[in-house]
Amino acid sequence: MCNDSICLVCSNLLFSNLLLLNLFQLHLAVIFEFVVTMCGFSRSTWILILAVCTGLWWEFVKKGKLCNSKSDLTGKTVIVTGANVGIGYETALALSKQNGKVIIACRNLEKAKNAVDRIKASSGNAEVDYLIVDFAKMSDIKRAVKEFISKEDRLDILINNAAMFGGGKTEDGLDTMFGVNHIGYFMFTNLLMPVLRKTSKKKPVRIINVSSEAYKVGTIDFDNLNPNLPRDSGFASLMAQYGNTKLMNVYFTIELDARLKDEFKGQEQAITTYSLHPGSIQSDIGSTVATERGFLSQAARDFFMLLIARPTVYGAQTSLCCAMKEGIEIHSGRYFADLEPAELYGNAMNQEIGKKLWTESEKLTGVQWGS
Repeated sequence: MCNDSICLVCSNLLFSNLLLLNLFQLHLAVIFEFVVTMCGFSRSTWILILAVCTGLWWEFVKKGKLCNSKSDLTGKTVIVTGANVGIGYETALALSKQNGKVIIACRNLEKAKNAVDRIKASSGNAEVDYLIVDFAKMSDIKRAVKEFISKEDRLDILINNAAMFGGGKTEDGLDTMFGVNHIGYFMFTNLLMPVLRKTSKKKPVRIINVSSEAYKVGTIDFDNLNPNLPRDSGFASLMAQYGNTKLMNVYFTIELDARLKDEFKGQEQAITTYSLHPGSIQSDIGSTVATERGFLSQAARDFFMLLIARPTVYGAQTSLCCAMKEGIEIHSGRYFADLEPAELYGNAMNQEIGKKLWTESEKLTGVQWGS
């Protein structure tokens, strides 16, 4: 219980905040009346204009397409990484509603359990579980894959969704974004290939890598694959490296598809793979960086999210399309945006870069194709 002096301070702060709020509302009212007077429109006309503009903004900016696939995933097992929040959570929830056995892979046990409980309650599907894995640690990725294979005998859909935005190093000495956004995808997928191959002998398998339109500003510098970006690096430097890792996601998908085509040469390709842009979405990515840099940075991010970014459910739709839509196997290896195959920029079309990136990734991780 607070003493009298503290209570007085609390009361003064509350009064000040209420006063500021009232003044802000008063200023808005004055501005509104001024605009009404200057433009000669009535109050009701302005309200109508505002309503129409809001409707158009929601329809063409905030609203997105929805995946209309009704595929029944009964008997199929799905992994979605980074699925305790955001796009990954919405993806896992939608797949569980299609009767799939959904396993969310994330690093925080408490958040994982909470997400599993919410998905079960919302979907009515009891076959939802979690796999604890820290994608910033190679040793933990290996442990988690062994744990999964010891419990499960099939994997029909793998969605590599986990990603991060920020500086610093992993415990393996890798740039954090390079380690999580690329090496995490590379290791997890390759180590799961035995169970993916086993499943493909009975049913088609899909691997989905969530990339981003940020790949368009990315480059792959083999002399600096693992840059030294401190946690307090400037936003431009962080954004450039994020774009680099998202470009790596695209190249990883293309090279993975090329290797799968060779593996299934002369027969139907039973394992297909896709990369994608989820859209500008109200996700948690970058929130930690914004918070660490103070109120203005956080406010700017929140304003952008409110004004431009779409609700999280729309961010899952292209992943769902790549996971379930019928007949897209002919597009294996391609990049999807807004639920459809999209043309790649020139910086993502050099096959030699993809091959070299794969080789360098094998050297860094010790994980070999086909092993």
